[in-house]
Amino acid sequence: MSTKLITRPGYHKLKQELDYLWREKRP
Repeated sequence: MSTKLITRPGYHKLKQELDYLWREKRP
């Protein structure tokens, strides 16, 4: 898995979306 393809801001946005999905799936 290469994280060099993802920029820091992009990674931050991805993490936020993941966090949101996790909260939605497991309330």
